[in-house]
Amino acid sequence: LFVDSPKSDSSLRTVTLPEFVTKELSKLKTIQIQQRFQFKEDYNINQAIFKLEDGSIMPDKKAYYWFETFCKRNDIPFSGVHILRHTHASLLADLGSNMVQVSNRLGHSQLSTTLNIYTHLFKDKDTSMADQLDQFAESKKSKGKASASSTSL
Repeated sequence: LFVDSPKSDSSLRTVTLPEFVTKELSKLKTIQIQQRFQFKEDYNINQAIFKLEDGSIMPDKKAYYWFETFCKRNDIPFSGVHILRHTHASLLADLGSNMVQVSNRLGHSQLSTTLNIYTHLFKDKDTSMADQLDQFAESKKSKGKASASSTSL
């Protein structure tokens, strides 16, 4: 096990988790409490989230292979565990999240880092932004017609 401090001060951050994640973590915690009762004094107490049944910290390779097997079993292309970080950023961009906030959430000290890594996500948004501008212009045009027709009465 290798534990080190983050690369930069901005890497130390609080990130709010969605409710579906906190529910899954609560289930995991319940399982770990049951395992602690089962192993009694042989249970390894630590702050790790992902543990073996005896409470010892799960080796990173075990988590890697678990995720690889999960992806194969569910017919999902496997590209390593780090892809989850990119998926997270992609989902946030697709949902229209503010990129400054996405950058902060990812722990990038500069917005340019996020924009350089995830540029492809924003190219896809260009058409969507043009469509939104069309919808805005159409709504203003129709409101203008409504107010013009009401004044002529």
